[in-house]
Amino acid sequence: MSLQRIFGMAFASLGLMAYAQAQDEIPAGVKEECAQLPAVTQQGDKWYRAGQYRKALDAFQKQAGLMSFCLSNMGDGSDDAAKTKRLNVAYNNVGLSHAKQGDYRWARAWYELHADIAPSPFNLQRLPAIKPSRDKRGQYVRYAGQGQWNYLTVRDGNKGYDLDFEGLRMGLMGWLYGPNMGNFSTRMAKNSQTAHYRYDENGAEPCDISMTFLPANAQGERIKVEQKGNSSCGFGHGVYADGTYLKISDSVPKERPETY
Repeated sequence: MSLQRIFGMAFASLGLMAYAQAQDEIPAGVKEECAQLPAVTQQGDKWYRAGQYRKALDAFQKQAGLMSFCLSNMGDGSDDAAKTKRLNVAYNNVGLSHAKQGDYRWARAWYELHADIAPSPFNLQRLPAIKPSRDKRGQYVRYAGQGQWNYLTVRDGNKGYDLDFEGLRMGLMGWLYGPNMGNFSTRMAKNSQTAHYRYDENGAEPCDISMTFLPANAQGERIKVEQKGNSSCGFGHGVYADGTYLKISDSVPKERPETY
């Protein structure tokens, strides 16, 4: 039985011919970046089949981000459904590389990006149940696009938990020019299930953000974030905290953001 059937793996490649259309209208920088995609995909395939999963992960993470960027900026003549299927295979390549290293939380995060599209359902079923953590500390993520993630980090503080949000918006050209960014920090009591943040500086319209810790289950631990109001919350253009964040690690970086 092939790797593809055993692990739900189908290595994705757009191919050089996929970019033949409208070449005159595509910026040179985009062409140069997207020309790397077949080689990056082949490199990930090579390392995965050799059992070098850490190296495969690096290649497949680049594949996922680069493919998203290229499909948005160059296209390949296929419809949106076909593009989503192709991109989801790239996401699963990353997830499989995590799973092979025993990092099942990160694997789930990637599989769940399109949980109902093959090969995600098959790969999700193969993941072991996640044991709940002893406390709320750790890193939680929500996808930001082009291979990047928004982070909500929960640390031990002097009087409870310290929460730090670091968000991104990967615009159409984000892969080349970088994302818009936004962040905030707040605190909550250890016996609470919900944290709050309010932004109302410089006469701006207030922005209220709530972060609710959902009950843990075999599929992981999550925080539901709700952002209310028409304010930008002081974030860069298009950055939004709203959504559900999945815990991917019990450990956290030692340093807190400088904005705190």
